[in-house]
Amino acid sequence: EKRKALAKKTPSGVACCYGCGAPLHTGEEGSPGHVEPATYDLKKRHNQLKTVLCGRCKLLSHGHMVTAVGGHGGYPGGKQFVSAEELREKLSYLRHEKALIVKLVDIVDFNGSFLSRIRDFAGANPIVLVITKVDLLPRDTDLNCIGDWVVESVVRKKLNVLSVHLTSSKSLVGITGVISEIQQEKKARDVYILGSANVGKSAFISAMLKTMAYKDPVAAAAQKYKPIQSAVPGTTLGPIQIEAFLGGGKLYDTPGVHLHHRQAAVIHADDLPSLAPQSRLKGRCFPNIMLCSG
Repeated sequence: EKRKALAKKTPSGVACCYGCGAPLHTGEEGSPGHVEPATYDLKKRHNQLKTVLCGRCKLLSHGHMVTAVGGHGGYPGGKQFVSAEELREKLSYLRHEKALIVKLVDIVDFNGSFLSRIRDFAGANPIVLVITKVDLLPRDTDLNCIGDWVVESVVRKKLNVLSVHLTSSKSLVGITGVISEIQQEKKARDVYILGSANVGKSAFISAMLKTMAYKDPVAAAAQKYKPIQSAVPGTTLGPIQIEAFLGGGKLYDTPGVHLHHRQAAVIHADDLPSLAPQSRLKGRCFPNIMLCSG
């Protein structure tokens, strides 16, 4: 079982797009990982395939909603090159690795994005829980109360974690604390960023690299070739290895796990940007209404 799982890990000799993790190729145009033959040959000749962004990622970086994931748990519209189940299978090797897992959960959809069966992927590896997008909470929100509520929720869900961090990749709130925790706990192990689709994994990695770059030249160099950020679920299609730590150990962005009950699983990709919160949510208070039986 371990050998079969490890076989799913992308072979080290295969060059992948640094934006989405899809293997580079010159075959079907428009598919993930496709590169123009002339560009591919030139970059290969100069050993620069690690610096290549595929055509789909270039479109995503300019705001185009280019779908790629289909099948059960995917979403309608566009071409579908890989199923949600295939993306899950790409993470199956992880339980056999010695790694530090950083699990991301979207505070705006905490229960929906929690990924309760995380141990199916993480195995017995230690987990740091990171709550994302706290900048979207109402301005007068008490983050200490939110933190207490998250801890209580994690206990009820019976998930053992090393620590809980409230973060915003946009304002960089809490990012420094996560970095300190990772540096303390990774102990020469690789670090994997896990979570359901669209919880902000690529944005979180970008915020990490930006913060680390002030003191770590390796992280500063990694900023040039970082994963693509997009509102399209399934932007990342394979593990993306990032040289981010001066003291050794790799950082991996991973494909988001598609959950069938979430909004992105049933809504057309073109409509997702208009439904995603772009600014702080506004709290609403509703009066208690007494129902009288008559």
